[in-house]
Amino acid sequence: MIDRLAGENGYKDLLALAEMLGGLAFTTESEKVWFKRRFAMFQDIMKDSWVYQEIVQESEERGMQKGWEKGLEKALQDQRQVIVQTMQERFPALEAMAKQKVASIADMRALNLLLVNIASTREIEIVRALLTAPGSN
Repeated sequence: MIDRLAGENGYKDLLALAEMLGGLAFTTESEKVWFKRRFAMFQDIMKDSWVYQEIVQESEERGMQKGWEKGLEKALQDQRQVIVQTMQERFPALEAMAKQKVASIADMRALNLLLVNIASTREIEIVRALLTAPGSN
């Protein structure tokens, strides 16, 4: 089948699909090794296939999305830490409350606003009110 798909007719799109479907059929390690070797010589042909290119594009998009999500989570963690450190320095009595509050906030804008409000006040009761206020979660 592989030779016929890669032959003169040039069914390279079907060759890419055949590899994917064959990957479902061949499950033992020896079958996988044989199957990979069998398709290895056709990799250049399949790379020109629109099917192959769509699979690669989808994979890249998923990778970018995961990277973006991972970067956002890191930024949120960093901002939470900045808020907790600010509380340690300015209002140490409310540090535990701040840790609990920032752990529940998953929005960068809300964290930024909280930090600005904490940094711009000197009164502990205002900060306490900020930390106990509902919302921003």
